[in-house]
Amino acid sequence: ERGIAAGIKQCCDNMLSPPDPKANFGLTGIQKWSSLINNVKVKKGWLKVFPPGINLYVGLQWTFKCLEILETGGGGMRGFFTDFLEEAATITGNSEYKRVAARYRELAGHWRDFAYAALPDEVPLFKRTRELIAQAEHLFLEKGMEAIPEVNAIKEEQYELRAEASDRFPLSKEESIELLNGLHERLEIIAGLEEETIKELKLAG
Repeated sequence: ERGIAAGIKQCCDNMLSPPDPKANFGLTGIQKWSSLINNVKVKKGWLKVFPPGINLYVGLQWTFKCLEILETGGGGMRGFFTDFLEEAATITGNSEYKRVAARYRELAGHWRDFAYAALPDEVPLFKRTRELIAQAEHLFLEKGMEAIPEVNAIKEEQYELRAEASDRFPLSKEESIELLNGLHERLEIIAGLEEETIKELKLAG
């Protein structure tokens, strides 16, 4: 019980006052991302770092993968954290952990929606890219090394999509800005919810 309470306190402290470089972690990291993702003026704005074409395609692809696929359980690991808080409530007898867990379940949904919005259905190339990433992950988790032939076949199609994105990127500059503006709006909402929820969690301990 003491370990759970200490771990949650450390998590809260790191989110609210992250380690150096402070701008890249915790709440400030989310806020920084939001400020850059649709900024067309600053050097590190996404349209400078990831101009429309293969660069933006790769950036959006990795946004989806890092939030929804790579050992996150989906939803930017918030679903995993929800499960932990529900278990913590049972072990410690602190019902506040369970109440805050419901907030993290909501956040998991917001992060998942954000990840899918990075590769939206409305753009066939993006939708197919997202489907292949998820399919390869599912096969590997289900079959392990036996999935390699199927995963390799998926990779071949992914190479083809990458070439298409390089030669005929499906969005104009204006449409790319519109997509990034939408992601910015989602991140602003998420950042606010993250701040509210982590503060609630700190009080719950």
